[in-house]
Amino acid sequence: MSSIKAKVNPSLMKWARTSAGFSISEAAKKIGVKEEKIEAWESNEDKPTVVQLRKAAQVYKRPLSMFFLSEIPRDFTIPHDFRRLPGEVAFIYSPRLRLELRQASERREVALDLYEEIREEPQPFTLTTIISENPEVVAPRIRETLGVTYEQQRRWRSPNAFREWKTRLEALDILVFQISGIPSSEVRGFSLAEAVLPVIAVNRGETPNARIFSLLHEFCHLMLPQSSICDFEENAYRSPQDERTEVFCNRVAAETLVPRRNLVNEQILIRASSGIVEWSEDDIQALANIYCVSREVIVRRLLTIGRASEAFYRKKRAEYLAEYRARKEKQEDFIENYGRKRASMLGNFARIVIQSYYRDRITLSDVSGYLGIKLCHLPELQRSLGVA
Repeated sequence: MSSIKAKVNPSLMKWARTSAGFSISEAAKKIGVKEEKIEAWESNEDKPTVVQLRKAAQVYKRPLSMFFLSEIPRDFTIPHDFRRLPGEVAFIYSPRLRLELRQASERREVALDLYEEIREEPQPFTLTTIISENPEVVAPRIRETLGVTYEQQRRWRSPNAFREWKTRLEALDILVFQISGIPSSEVRGFSLAEAVLPVIAVNRGETPNARIFSLLHEFCHLMLPQSSICDFEENAYRSPQDERTEVFCNRVAAETLVPRRNLVNEQILIRASSGIVEWSEDDIQALANIYCVSREVIVRRLLTIGRASEAFYRKKRAEYLAEYRARKEKQEDFIENYGRKRASMLGNFARIVIQSYYRDRITLSDVSGYLGIKLCHLPELQRSLGVA
């Protein structure tokens, strides 16, 4: 078996590598062959052995059978990249990011099929906006749709606040995923804007409060509607149109999370002198706790409503960024229950899969395959989702 050659389609060997985001040298290292071997497979000068093909399929995250197709299959379309332009990070799609994007699209297709199997229809996503609309008009519409009041929000505490916002998005039949293994500097979130079962994915490497902002930022992209890959930075490296879009989504997210009408009536602001103020860290943290957002969001909101200077915002932002980097360097890995972790990452997609099993539409083997778990982890995943 180790020497039997696999009669694969060479064009598929190249497509599988490039669509997975690997250079020839990276692929060779991961598969355990020389670069010349990869080149030979892709030029039809040689064929991989069955063992080598299995390894390649594992590395490229493609089914073995795909390499024997007569033509390249139609792949998913990568969303519009709103990250920074070359020289920063934009247009760089790491193998991990490509995989997460593809899996999100594939899971959506699975969910659509499962809804059809159980003879139910997910509700269409109908909330819309345009970037010329005032964020202070868009945000109340979002809060009303999600059913979030100021009184409710004040009672939430991190990390439960993230689950509260996430649950409300999922109630609109939005598939919400959390991605891992990708630095926040590469991507903080992405969205697939679809009329039915749209997708939002946020980076699990961020703090819960930062992920809340990501949820609302990507939610705004769904309203535009525009699929996206984002890092949320506002800078001059993007095209003017992309920059306007990202600024708009940031402002809508910020206004949704920290409404101006509520912020200006907080006792901390009322007690302070009017106009621009050098806010203490205690006051900033107290406001961040009220709304379950990051301190940077609070300082930015104070700038937006004319209660902080641009210089103050930039100073505090630099401080928070330095703190974040220092915390990341010291951060230690912790052991987390695998079932609970998969539940938090897959969200309502996992619930759809499990409910389909209990309605005798799919097998336990299907459940394991769709959720990417061993069956021994299924009970904990179910408990985490509250699905009996």
